[in-house]
Amino acid sequence: MSSDVRFAFRQLRHSPVFTLAAILTLAVGLLHGRITAYAAKRQVLCVTENGLSVGGRFFRRFTAMWADIDRIDIADKSAAIVMRDGRTQTFDLIDIRHGNDVTRALARARTRLDGGTRTPAGVAEQIQT
Repeated sequence: MSSDVRFAFRQLRHSPVFTLAAILTLAVGLLHGRITAYAAKRQVLCVTENGLSVGGRFFRRFTAMWADIDRIDIADKSAAIVMRDGRTQTFDLIDIRHGNDVTRALARARTRLDGGTRTPAGVAEQIQT
């Protein structure tokens, strides 16, 4: 058996392109779970006691405190979070996975912003977008 292992390593040394392809395929296979978990985390709408945040591209996460949000506008196909300083984060609700859940979460956030219900301390609402 040890001679078979030595033969396999010798063959890998003779074909570096195949060796590189095999190692990269193995690495992607082993890291696939982490890659998909990162992608899912990146797309989460999180409504907390302090404010809300929406995942985005790398270093593009949108986070807003309740005191900084002017209003939340919800239409049939889109929603927008308008900040007091004029910045706006717009969502296309048609292209978002679970768009109805996102719409309901934003409606609850708008109610909270208007002085309605409050989320209990420590409770966070997360919706996959």
